[in-house]
Amino acid sequence: MRGKCKSEGDWKKTAKDECGTTPTHYNLGAKCGDRAEYLEIIFVCDAPNKNTIFEAREEFLEQREDYFHNSQFAVLQRYAELAEKLMEASAKNKTESVDIFERELTKVSVMVSHTINGAHKLTSLSTLQLNPELHELLSHDEHGYKSRENVFTRAKYAVRNIAIDRSTQLFHLAVTPLSNGSLENGSMGFMTYAFDDDMPGDLSKYDVENLLSIMDQHSGGLEDFPELKEPLMDYYVDCIKNHTLGIAPEHLDFLREPSAHARIAEMYEDIFNPGLIDKKYLDKPKSSSSYSFFWPCVIVAVVLALGAFYVRRHGIPRVGDVPIFRRFFNANDEEQLVEEGVSGVENPTFVAEVPGQA
Repeated sequence: MRGKCKSEGDWKKTAKDECGTTPTHYNLGAKCGDRAEYLEIIFVCDAPNKNTIFEAREEFLEQREDYFHNSQFAVLQRYAELAEKLMEASAKNKTESVDIFERELTKVSVMVSHTINGAHKLTSLSTLQLNPELHELLSHDEHGYKSRENVFTRAKYAVRNIAIDRSTQLFHLAVTPLSNGSLENGSMGFMTYAFDDDMPGDLSKYDVENLLSIMDQHSGGLEDFPELKEPLMDYYVDCIKNHTLGIAPEHLDFLREPSAHARIAEMYEDIFNPGLIDKKYLDKPKSSSSYSFFWPCVIVAVVLALGAFYVRRHGIPRVGDVPIFRRFFNANDEEQLVEEGVSGVENPTFVAEVPGQA
């Protein structure tokens, strides 16, 4: 927290009001002259969170990514289909068909913003908590001090709204080629149907390096806590990485690079084509799936080959085709191998020792 000069006792009381209990770990900073007063307190809130009313289970968390993409794909495909039919009907002067498709397109377009908002909210959900002071938290502080936690919470709230706006722009970027150009440059009333704001423009404003410039007034307080800017960048990258229509997070490691959204636009040219959505970027990259399975197989194969060589070399007894071993441990807790049935050995720990082990 940072505000006007206060004594240690006053800051501890303020921290208790904020946290719910007096903090046991805290530091006071920026002493006010020779007085025993300080401009800020940094503390760890020790109070348990008793407001949690929902915590997502693993099965729910695993399904969130699929829901984010599939819910939008359904609306996207229907929207593109109707837009293309509307364009064809208009070109052929089929007035009755135009009226029908316009009504249908209006119904579906109403779902665009709701679907995008719903997809973001549901797929961002992991814990649900009661917060009776949410309005106060998201408004400007009126206590004479600024809380790092509150400033960061407001900043993250603004970032989530930016991510939703970004998804709306990406939806338009996807629907234009999907509808065979029917919605190019806002034709067929796309702006009226799907967007309350201006038509989508340059996506580069959503590049990471431009984040703070598009937060505007929503970043209020960040100037007092410059140390929060880097964590906020990390939060933004994580947020858009998990909320990019048609592309799994594993394919978006380049989001911190300059012109990242120009690269996304190029990927969209491969993903969205007239009447077709290619889901290839929703598959996990080979480096994260195939290779993780490949190397354990190689290791197992090498171990088996060495084992076979050892069996032939030392003539270990077999039952059928299976060599039998007994496990012993020496004082150093290193595992050794001993043939089943070995007797009269003074120190069986070192019988049939695996080559290379001490």
